[in-house]
Amino acid sequence: MRTDTQRRSIALFYPIFAGGGAEAVALWTAYALQDTYDVTLFTALDMDLGDLNSMYATEVSPSRVKIKAQFSGFFCEFLRWIRTKKNIFSKTIVHYSIRWFKSQSRSYDLCFSAYNAIDFGRLGLQYVHWTNVLRHPGFFWISGFSEKKAFSNISVANSNYTATEVKKVFGQEADVLYPPVVHDETIEVVPWEQREPFSFVCSGRIVKAKSPHRIIEILSEVRSQGYDVKLHLTGGGGGDYADGYARKVERMVQQNSEWVTLHTNLPYREYMDVLRNCRYGFHLKTEPFGISVAEIVQMGLIPLVRFQGGQVEIVGKEHPEILFHPKDDHCEKIISILKDQAKQQAILNTLHDRRHLFSPDRFIQGTRKLVDNYFAEFG
Repeated sequence: MRTDTQRRSIALFYPIFAGGGAEAVALWTAYALQDTYDVTLFTALDMDLGDLNSMYATEVSPSRVKIKAQFSGFFCEFLRWIRTKKNIFSKTIVHYSIRWFKSQSRSYDLCFSAYNAIDFGRLGLQYVHWTNVLRHPGFFWISGFSEKKAFSNISVANSNYTATEVKKVFGQEADVLYPPVVHDETIEVVPWEQREPFSFVCSGRIVKAKSPHRIIEILSEVRSQGYDVKLHLTGGGGGDYADGYARKVERMVQQNSEWVTLHTNLPYREYMDVLRNCRYGFHLKTEPFGISVAEIVQMGLIPLVRFQGGQVEIVGKEHPEILFHPKDDHCEKIISILKDQAKQQAILNTLHDRRHLFSPDRFIQGTRKLVDNYFAEFG
């Protein structure tokens, strides 16, 4: 029987740390819960907690959050390499890790997935970044995965856009808890007038879905109209994603090295230094949320984003000039902003009032409330 001094135990699941906003949520979830609960982070492939803390500005303590990795050493590095070669290998690793997690986590008071909808074999909590991430019926025999059980868990979504999809696919309502966006108060936000006038950043992994090649093409056209554009591509933590597309983008960067710079695997502070000196962020992917867009807003840039998706909840709909439709003349739309200082200031004023929506404190309190409510209801 549990005594009053014993802390409840939580098995937190995130299988593969390979860069991106979803794993930032996993780290911040562990950080939010480490002082109140006995947290164990389960992952398929071993990782360096110090490197992740540096990348995401977290302070997850190895003395308070235990790390259990299914694979480590040479075999872990082999799996990390082979999963990038074909999607079938990545799916296989993830479903074996789910099977392992279910066998390991039965003695914990709560199972919590930071990696979308999971069949725990029992009721649990899950943070849903998108609904179809683990919908791999051909691999369910490996994990013993039941979509019915996964869809029956208590879900929290990263945006209203995702929550709508959760309702459609899972048949249940999901609360919304925006991911945390860190603004280190020791990193001074550079005033707008001191930033390079035509400087852009494209944040996130160098993958085809985010279309950094298209951004280079569009901004090259803007440059041809007489604007001395500079572009910074930040590769996040996506070293494992160095496939043929990434190599294509690297070649484009080399061909345009006069004005395009590629930054890879930047620590948090160095990434913030890139953002703080740019004026504009450019992001063409429809995102379930879009944490890099929220980081752009937090650091005082003007984001240019696709007209639909979770990123619209970040920037709001007050300024349609920053929402891009595929049929738009992207070059003309960008120039209309670059040459209009009054328009720039109006956009910046609106965005400034939205920053509080994505604060780490808001995420931490929301995560703690989610777990507290679970234990209050289910014991």
